[in-house]
Amino acid sequence: MIGRKLIGQNLFDLRQDKSISIINFGLFQNFLAVLALTVYSGNVSAIDPVEMAKLLPSDGIPGAGAGRPISISGETAVIGAVWDDEIGYQAGAAYVFVRSSQTWIEQRKLTAIDGTPGDFFGGGVSIHGDYIVVGSPRKFVDGYQTGAAYVFVRSGQDWSQQAKLVPQNGATLGDFGERVSIDGDIIIVSAPRDNISANWNAGSAYIFTRNGTTWNQEAKLLASDGQPGDQFGGGVDIDGNTAAVGAHYDDDNGVDSGSAYIFVRANGLWSQQAKLLASDGSAKDFFGLDVSIHGDTLAVGAGLHDDNVSNSGAVFTFERNGTMWTQQGEVYSDDPQGWVGFGRNVSVQNDTLAVGELGVDKVHIFNRTGSSWNRTATVVPSDGKNKYYGASVSVDGNYVGVSAQRDDDNGNDAGAAYIYSLVHLVSTCSGFESPMDGGPVAVNGNRALPLKATLLDQDGLPTNDTSVLAPPVVQVWYEFGTVDATDVSSDALPAGQGTDGNQFFYTGGGTWQYNLRTRDYTAPGRYSIFFESGDSNSYVIQEPTCLAEFIVN
Repeated sequence: MIGRKLIGQNLFDLRQDKSISIINFGLFQNFLAVLALTVYSGNVSAIDPVEMAKLLPSDGIPGAGAGRPISISGETAVIGAVWDDEIGYQAGAAYVFVRSSQTWIEQRKLTAIDGTPGDFFGGGVSIHGDYIVVGSPRKFVDGYQTGAAYVFVRSGQDWSQQAKLVPQNGATLGDFGERVSIDGDIIIVSAPRDNISANWNAGSAYIFTRNGTTWNQEAKLLASDGQPGDQFGGGVDIDGNTAAVGAHYDDDNGVDSGSAYIFVRANGLWSQQAKLLASDGSAKDFFGLDVSIHGDTLAVGAGLHDDNVSNSGAVFTFERNGTMWTQQGEVYSDDPQGWVGFGRNVSVQNDTLAVGELGVDKVHIFNRTGSSWNRTATVVPSDGKNKYYGASVSVDGNYVGVSAQRDDDNGNDAGAAYIYSLVHLVSTCSGFESPMDGGPVAVNGNRALPLKATLLDQDGLPTNDTSVLAPPVVQVWYEFGTVDATDVSSDALPAGQGTDGNQFFYTGGGTWQYNLRTRDYTAPGRYSIFFESGDSNSYVIQEPTCLAEFIVN
């Protein structure tokens, strides 16, 4: 559940808002894994992002900057449109999208009940389950421009405003609400330009907790060594009883080298657990520009780090053991360039890390094996560049959300966002040959082989447990879209049919594709599918058996 906001013109003077909140891992609803088996030869491990949808507000207008913050929870996504004008000039809005079959549709447009021009509502967004928090950092409260945040709750298909959060003794122009994050019944809201005593722009972050339908301020977080201009709260995230806060203007490793702080909660009280610095940090790195935490893993962006190319950026990962945090790794762009923003935007969940590189319209996907993070994919917009693509990223389960705030489908800089499905694929298939003897048969507009699939459990043994599959609907993929196919459950399979909601399809050019549609998974693990010929007398398969596996984190 990650979202962000950008305000300003220069890439590194932008005030960016991200909100992160991590749902309990392991529950993935209707996850579609598309396994293109013949692309791989031998043992190959990869993440294969599939672009599922482009999110466009139904009433998008030029200059709204929609998608600039994005956050995902399960099969619901929320994007901010900080400069939307429906209520008034730059009053702002947020849009909720939900997955419907193999695409995503708009469910609701959110605005503040007391919205007014210039609020920048939608500057920060975060979603967890049926709760959304939206920051409004320029909101006037009791005559002072302290900022506010709003909580919305879903009932059925409808969303309603549940609460308005304001800081106790908040500073004027403190930008309360620039970044927000929700996890369960806890919300963290940043105020990076809060003045702490004589320390101007030292920054702070506020914790709110829910009791029934009421949200109350529980704590105000401050850096133990905060200094003027640190902007503590430039990045915030929360996961359970642990909060992460970035302070990218901290000077411990040189002017504006940056830092990150960890706070933990015990018996309703919050205390600082650690202050983290980059092992090779230096002046103007902006370490802490963005933070993302999940469990005992923390990712910290440093958008101007210099290791490969001056100001090319990096992301540092840390691990917690007990109460001690140690740096685990450091990742970079595959084509480092200066001033392109690698590390301005980060999102981590389980063993998946997404990093935006908005200056070149890229998002990098890293996967952790042991203690090493390796790049496994890079995604770019399918319909053009120069979109500020990657100004916000969000990972949740097997989905990645990517912002494109300068997309022009709804007008210049109207904005949009993209949703990708992540497939963790391991294949031992060596491929099939085409044409085959007799040729494939036509099934609902596709040519298909009569194959059957046997689901293997994590021990590699056949299982009849069909509860993980989703009969009777089968999604048939071809170049013009999808259609439904009739599902059958029998050992003798007619041509083109599959068992328990699965089918194998010929897509042209000798490529065969197997589509699996699953239900909820309640535990992470490796799941295997075994393929064999269903009618060897009619068709000759170069590789008669094939084992494909997908991994649920």
